[in-house]
Amino acid sequence: MGKKESLQKKIDQIENNLKHLRAILLALYSGLVWVIYAIMEHKTGKEILVLGGVGIIITFSIFLRTKFLENEVDNLIEQLEKEQ
Repeated sequence: MGKKESLQKKIDQIENNLKHLRAILLALYSGLVWVIYAIMEHKTGKEILVLGGVGIIITFSIFLRTKFLENEVDNLIEQLEKEQ
């Protein structure tokens, strides 16, 4: 396998991971919306606040991970363009 093919395969794998992370982010965003709704309706308990805090932390970490992977894909694409 040549270098171009290996770079393309790595790009495809990272993009597949990004697709899954974005789906997880969408699920977390919808969960956070429900937490905000519960807070606004004064149906809050300690459990909801803890879940909201954990959700925000996980959302932030996955968001950072997706940005890191997007930058990695950009670098690999630049490297692939240099090969051609």
